[in-house]
Amino acid sequence: MVIYRLSSDHRFRSLHLHRVLAGDESARIPQQLFAGDELVADRWVPPEVGYSLDQLDPLPECCEAAVYSADAPGHGEKEMPVGDFPHCWGINFGVLSRNSMEALRLLIGPYVEFLPMRSGDGDFTAFKVIRFVDALDVQHSLIDWEPRRMRDEGCSRIIRQVRKYVFQQDKLANEVIFRIPQLSTGFKVFVTDVFVRAVTAHQLLGFQFQPVCPMPDDRERFLKKRSRNGK
Repeated sequence: MVIYRLSSDHRFRSLHLHRVLAGDESARIPQQLFAGDELVADRWVPPEVGYSLDQLDPLPECCEAAVYSADAPGHGEKEMPVGDFPHCWGINFGVLSRNSMEALRLLIGPYVEFLPMRSGDGDFTAFKVIRFVDALDVQHSLIDWEPRRMRDEGCSRIIRQVRKYVFQQDKLANEVIFRIPQLSTGFKVFVTDVFVRAVTAHQLLGFQFQPVCPMPDDRERFLKKRSRNGK
């Protein structure tokens, strides 16, 4: 079994929270909604999202990097293809197009909470992964920990970065999509071969799968060399 880190492929167009980019701070989604396995539908206000930034005049400075160079052929966001798993700026949830929602709903439904969105550019559904599996082998993984302060002595250690993931495979035998308790904030989502095969079979676009366990040989060699050099 291969475990993958799930993300959106940034070669495809991204969605934007239009009201936030237009300067409406009240439209920001509270960060606490993204953490943990708590259901959030009762506090969720469907955000307005879209691909186009043309309606924002002038374009906010914060958007310039996100849309690349709109005047450079092949590099502007308008030049990019539309995928089925678009990244959405300002939301730490996954976002499914109508195609991917229809294809994956039954497969991932038991492990996620679906949340509606509003858009004039298509039908999109956000999802929060509420399935947590304590399967990270902390002892054998390569982890950078946050420095522990004196006042934090009674608290759990906080992970800054996982350079090498080692999972207890027996705990993941029947999993499809999951998170781990050590990384409970942000969109840190893992999937198994079952999910990857479904995406491939339905020819869905815009999904990116980074194999993290077992780690590809070239990445393993890089980390070993870095460790020998004391970095």
